[in-house]
Amino acid sequence: EIRLVITLRASDDLEGETCGAKVTPWLAVPDGEAPQWTARATTFQVPAERCFEAEFVDTAHLHVALMQRGHVAPAPPQQQPQQQPQHYQQQQPQQQQQPPS
Repeated sequence: EIRLVITLRASDDLEGETCGAKVTPWLAVPDGEAPQWTARATTFQVPAERCFEAEFVDTAHLHVALMQRGHVAPAPPQQQPQQQPQHYQQQQPQQQQQPPS
């Protein structure tokens, strides 16, 4: 299941608490299929005094989070110990034969 959580945020309201979150209902996602989204609409009630604050006006933005529940992530594949290619493997230095004196 998935849902959207939409907030109106600004640099002085990093979590969007002033206007509150707009949350869609949980939507079932059929196995092996992508979710089907339709248009979403919402209204944020911005306090009038916020509209005259330059910091809010300059930094206000929508934050859209896609939430998921009920999904179990597959186990990561077991990693095999990596072996170095043969030409990188440390080789024993060969001893040079010294000519007889």
